[in-house]
Amino acid sequence: MSEKIEHELEKILEFSQVMIFIIYAEGIFLQVSAASYSILGHKPDEMVRQSYKEYLHSDDLAISEQAILEVMDKGMCKLDDRYRH
Repeated sequence: MSEKIEHELEKILEFSQVMIFIIYAEGIFLQVSAASYSILGHKPDEMVRQSYKEYLHSDDLAISEQAILEVMDKGMCKLDDRYRH
């Protein structure tokens, strides 16, 4: 990734009012936006290297796992799920 794109991504993650995250295929957070603190009460550095399943509402696990498969197939998806806070 170029430095310019990386810098832009960092700004988006820092200033977004919604929670944005990047996860590995295994479901481990790689990057988490700063909004995670106002939304979930967890700072991004607390969530990085943790499984999203630690925070996800148990009723939304199956739909989230399906979304991960969709992202791997299509490159992206839109998902509205519930997280515990």
